[in-house]
Amino acid sequence: MAFGLDALRRRGHADIGIDLAGAVLRALELWQHAPDYSDYASRPTPSDSSLLCGEAGVLTVAFRLAPSDELADRLFVRVHDNAHNEANELAWGAPGTMLAAHAMHAWTGEQRWRDAWTESADELRRRRGPDGLWTQHFAGKAPQRLLGSAHGAVGNQLALLQGMPIEDARDVGEMLERTAIVEGPLANWPTGDGLELADSDGAIRVQWCHGAPGIVTSAASYLPEELLIAGAELT
Repeated sequence: MAFGLDALRRRGHADIGIDLAGAVLRALELWQHAPDYSDYASRPTPSDSSLLCGEAGVLTVAFRLAPSDELADRLFVRVHDNAHNEANELAWGAPGTMLAAHAMHAWTGEQRWRDAWTESADELRRRRGPDGLWTQHFAGKAPQRLLGSAHGAVGNQLALLQGMPIEDARDVGEMLERTAIVEGPLANWPTGDGLELADSDGAIRVQWCHGAPGIVTSAASYLPEELLIAGAELT
């Protein structure tokens, strides 16, 4: 939320009367005392380095709002530690910290961030299947080939597209065309390749994690226009 408010302020859309930097530094302090992933029964290794639930995301925003060498160095360690995270997805795994490294390279121009991104990208590409997709492994769950932004192929592809040509998204794009559920002017996607639109609990996902919202925002650069519009219309 602080990152979004800061973006609005930087673009001249809002006059923010809040100490955003102080709020984020306080959030960072609180996270260090009590990481907020304790409710997750199964989490990958490492857990502390992830973008969404670990320290990397908070550090990235903290640096943006209150830049310092100390914050940058701590974040660099987290990105490096997460390069071989067992999760092949954005929320916990290397694709998420690749986004952080890419942002830090843009903000600082330091080569070390590009090198850190490349280390993670090389490992992510190595884990890619012959058809261009990834298998997700979570403790206590059967392996899955998920589609969405948080835990699936389009999130991974989004991170890789920061340093590779758009043509390399062909396999993911073809998978999205094949798995799309289209009804008239609307389109949605199941949580995983080979799955029904409704999950085992009967729910149809329309979230950033799973379903059309995350698909259209992450795959907008290579999704066919008719599917992009249909997914947006559903949302």
